[in-house]
Amino acid sequence: MTPNASPTTLFFIAGEASGDLHTANLVQELKKIRPTIRFCGLGGPRMREAGVEILFELTKLAAVGFVDVMRKYHKFHKVFHNTLEEVKKIRPAAVVLTDFPGFNLRFAQQIKKCGIPVIYYISPQVWAWKKDRIHTIPKVVDKMLVILPFEKNIYVDPAMQVDFVGHPLVDEVKPSADKDVLKKEFGLAPDQKVITLLPGSRKGEVTKILPIMAQTAELLSAKIPDCTFLIAKTACLQEHLYTTVLKRHSFKHTIIEGRSYDCFSVSDFALVKSGTSTLEATILGIPYVLIYHVSSLTYLIGRCFVTIPFLGIANIIAGRKIIEEFIQHAAEPAKIASYVHDVLRDENKIQTIKRDLRSVTDMITTPNASANAARSVIAFLDEK
Repeated sequence: MTPNASPTTLFFIAGEASGDLHTANLVQELKKIRPTIRFCGLGGPRMREAGVEILFELTKLAAVGFVDVMRKYHKFHKVFHNTLEEVKKIRPAAVVLTDFPGFNLRFAQQIKKCGIPVIYYISPQVWAWKKDRIHTIPKVVDKMLVILPFEKNIYVDPAMQVDFVGHPLVDEVKPSADKDVLKKEFGLAPDQKVITLLPGSRKGEVTKILPIMAQTAELLSAKIPDCTFLIAKTACLQEHLYTTVLKRHSFKHTIIEGRSYDCFSVSDFALVKSGTSTLEATILGIPYVLIYHVSSLTYLIGRCFVTIPFLGIANIIAGRKIIEEFIQHAAEPAKIASYVHDVLRDENKIQTIKRDLRSVTDMITTPNASANAARSVIAFLDEK
């Protein structure tokens, strides 16, 4: 352990809703092993509920794409340097960084200079873009906790310990009740055809993607008259952001807040914004399509760095397309509606998709991922 370091303090940084959730669960498991640890850092409401002293709610600053990052650059810059000074004062036993590579990798570089150990939970997707980071990350990270089995073999630098702990979502993604119970609660008939729309968890995502999904739903409603739609609303966004879009379209729908797993559970199909939600739908075994749309500049910049043929994590893990992706200019409501309608009419296709989703889930399933991660963190601290 470095001189003056506190053996009882861990400093966490999570910048997005998913990272906030995974870090909170990690903290809960760490408490079971070593309840005397003090937890502080940057994150969101889940981490606060888990007992982390939140110095700044970084999840509120989350940006979507290059353009949004540039708009918020000065805010990020200020938070970055204030946090750096705070960590230097606290001198924690280690800094634990969860995903959020644009911020966290730069922070790791600065903290490493201070002699404070760095643990990284949920590896940056170096296999998808900016592959040169495979060689730079071991220079600033002491221990990497990966959640996809193939990631362990990516890092071969002996300077960095790498543990595969399993994907935490496999343990976390569960509906709150049985499907029949939920259908009754949502006012759905037992044989009701249901499609969920999940346009994202941030304002920028909903603004860009919900209109595409709403137009698609309207077209599908004309093709499948008995179909109803659930709009999975994130709790942190105001409802008018959704109703402003939805009032322009005529299709039967209900807005459900903060219960995306339950929405997926009662659904026959889903339209899902690219990101963590697609993996949640995969784990729940719900057939879906991936929809992605950002500003033209952000898309063009991203194309320069992405080196894999798929955007969806299920397709990446499977090594082939099992879920249809409607990206940027291809995200046309008529095209999406036509595809979804054809799939819903083909029971063999539905069963094939479900079988493929189960296969992907099996590949990432290691029970008690958060507990595994906690044990890895404690082992690292004890070694130091």
